[in-house]
Amino acid sequence: MAGMSAPPPCRHIYSLDRCDDYLRRRQAFAAEQPFFSVVRLGEARTHLDILERPDAVLWAVEDILSIALK
Repeated sequence: MAGMSAPPPCRHIYSLDRCDDYLRRRQAFAAEQPFFSVVRLGEARTHLDILERPDAVLWAVEDILSIALK
Protein backbone atom coordinates (compact mmCIF):
# COMPACT_ATOMS: atom_id res chain seq x y z
CA MET A 1 0.00 0.00 0.00
CA ALA A 2 2.92 2.34 0.63
CA GLY A 3 3.56 2.36 -3.13
CA MET A 4 0.06 3.60 -3.98
CA SER A 5 -0.26 7.22 -5.05
CA ALA A 6 -3.22 7.83 -2.69
CA PRO A 7 -3.58 4.91 -0.26
CA PRO A 8 -6.81 4.80 1.74
CA PRO A 9 -6.68 4.94 5.54
CA CYS A 10 -5.67 1.52 6.85
CA ARG A 11 -5.71 0.25 10.43
CA HIS A 12 -4.21 -3.09 11.41
CA ILE A 13 -6.27 -4.38 14.35
CA TYR A 14 -4.81 -7.56 15.81
CA SER A 15 -4.34 -9.56 18.98
CA LEU A 16 -1.61 -12.04 18.03
CA ASP A 17 1.49 -11.98 17.58
CA ARG A 18 2.21 -10.85 21.16
CA CYS A 19 5.87 -10.18 20.38
CA ASP A 20 6.64 -6.52 21.08
CA ASP A 21 9.00 -6.41 18.09
CA TYR A 22 6.06 -7.24 15.79
CA LEU A 23 4.18 -4.22 17.16
CA ARG A 24 7.25 -1.96 17.00
CA ARG A 25 7.76 -2.76 13.31
CA ARG A 26 4.18 -1.79 12.54
CA GLN A 27 4.47 1.36 14.63
CA ALA A 28 7.65 2.30 12.75
CA PHE A 29 5.84 1.81 9.43
CA ALA A 30 2.93 3.91 10.74
CA ALA A 31 5.34 6.69 11.70
CA GLU A 32 6.55 6.81 8.08
CA GLN A 33 3.17 6.29 6.39
CA PRO A 34 0.38 8.63 7.57
CA PHE A 35 -2.35 6.44 6.02
CA PHE A 36 -1.45 3.48 8.29
CA SER A 37 -2.11 2.87 11.97
CA VAL A 38 -2.00 -0.16 14.22
CA VAL A 39 -3.92 -1.30 17.30
CA ARG A 40 -2.92 -4.39 19.28
CA LEU A 41 -5.75 -5.60 21.50
CA GLY A 42 -4.48 -6.31 24.96
CA GLU A 43 -6.79 -9.00 26.24
CA ALA A 44 -7.66 -11.14 23.23
CA ARG A 45 -5.93 -14.52 23.15
CA THR A 46 -6.68 -15.74 19.63
CA HIS A 47 -6.80 -14.39 16.09
CA LEU A 48 -10.57 -14.04 16.54
CA ASP A 49 -10.37 -10.71 18.31
CA ILE A 50 -13.64 -9.59 16.74
CA LEU A 51 -15.34 -12.34 18.78
CA GLU A 52 -13.29 -11.99 21.94
CA ARG A 53 -13.16 -8.20 22.14
CA PRO A 54 -15.94 -6.76 19.98
CA ASP A 55 -15.94 -3.59 22.09
CA ALA A 56 -12.26 -2.92 21.41
CA VAL A 57 -12.57 -3.77 17.71
CA LEU A 58 -15.59 -1.49 17.38
CA TRP A 59 -13.66 1.36 19.04
CA ALA A 60 -10.69 0.89 16.68
CA VAL A 61 -12.96 0.86 13.61
CA GLU A 62 -15.03 3.85 14.73
CA ASP A 63 -11.85 5.74 15.58
CA ILE A 64 -10.27 5.31 12.14
CA LEU A 65 -13.58 6.12 10.45
CA SER A 66 -13.82 9.36 12.40
CA ILE A 67 -10.32 10.26 11.18
CA ALA A 68 -10.96 9.17 7.60
CA LEU A 69 -14.26 11.04 7.30
CA LYS A 70 -12.92 14.41 8.47
